[in-house]
Amino acid sequence: MVFSPAFLPHTRPPSPSACAAGISTMKAMLEAPLPIPYDHTENGVAAFDPEPHAVGHSVKTENFPKALSTMKAKLADECLNPLAKWLDAAESIRVRNLKCHQLGLDVDQQTAAVQRAAQKLTKAQETAPTEPGLTPEAALEAALIAHQTEEDKLVRLEQRFAEMEASVFNALLDVMRDSQVIREYAAAALVIMQGAVHTTLSSFDLNAKADPYNLPPICTPEIKLPNFAAVTIPMAQMKKGGLFDFREKLSIKADDPLQAAVTERVASVRETTEFQPGIAAQAGLVPQSLNYAS
Repeated sequence: MVFSPAFLPHTRPPSPSACAAGISTMKAMLEAPLPIPYDHTENGVAAFDPEPHAVGHSVKTENFPKALSTMKAKLADECLNPLAKWLDAAESIRVRNLKCHQLGLDVDQQTAAVQRAAQKLTKAQETAPTEPGLTPEAALEAALIAHQTEEDKLVRLEQRFAEMEASVFNALLDVMRDSQVIREYAAAALVIMQGAVHTTLSSFDLNAKADPYNLPPICTPEIKLPNFAAVTIPMAQMKKGGLFDFREKLSIKADDPLQAAVTERVASVRETTEFQPGIAAQAGLVPQSLNYAS
């Protein structure tokens, strides 16, 4: 009989630790509190909503441990224990097969002993005994007894080896036959874990109203625009110094993009026509709110 020891698994079936860890982690997450918002008050920073709020409101998380314990008990009784017995049987076959192999070596050694006894018997039948005082009949009888003794040992060892080999072979067939239903055990384990997940899901009351969670209003930043004051520009001074010399007296910043654009347009108009206040206002070179004084 020859079979591969690789057939026999050397590890125990995995426990449902992944499913249990997932449900335990979910329980801790659902029982965790929501963030507490804070706001500035007259007395300093205070909680905007001091009431505690859980992430999993309306969820009966106390049912989770019961679902896990039920799942573990069913998995142990219906799946893990039968598979453990199957593995124990496979391990016992592996040990018995090693003993059977050792018994086969004993059979080989005894076969060699029978061959040596047969050679001595043949020699006693063909030649006279060398030992003094030993007649040929006595030497032949001793050689014959030794040969029969070795043959009896060989027959008993071969019988034991044949019985053990058959026992190991039949036990191995049983284990191999039982291995065909491992798929059903795996399906049963998934059904049991599905039941645990269903129990935890039934703990959720998805029709319950949301827990009132008061948050501060959305912050809208206040945008303040610059307040430009009206500027009085004496026309005589403007004609005398020009717009470029008078720009520093305006209340507009020098790096204002609008002021830079106005300056460029003024320069282009001055190159083509005589500067007049009316023309500058119509061309949009100065703001309409400016008050010109003569």
